[in-house]
Amino acid sequence: DYQKGNFDLSIAGFRDFITRNPSSDLADNATYWIGESLYSQKKYREAIEQFDQVVTRYPHSDKVPASLLKKGYGDISIGEKSQ
Repeated sequence: DYQKGNFDLSIAGFRDFITRNPSSDLADNATYWIGESLYSQKKYREAIEQFDQVVTRYPHSDKVPASLLKKGYGDISIGEKSQ
């Protein structure tokens, strides 16, 4: 759904995955892709919250560097360049 631009469906699917599989090794990826979906919809504040969740809930995830980068892009997009 994400690749097709169906961001609402991708968010719902990733959230459902996390709900059903909270301990999965892929939960960090699902959280990250929720953030990417929100970012693609220009919902920057919500996307930033998702990227923060990746960093705080999954500090050893390989998605942490990308989450920090996208969080920075989100901050710039909402005019919070000092962040």
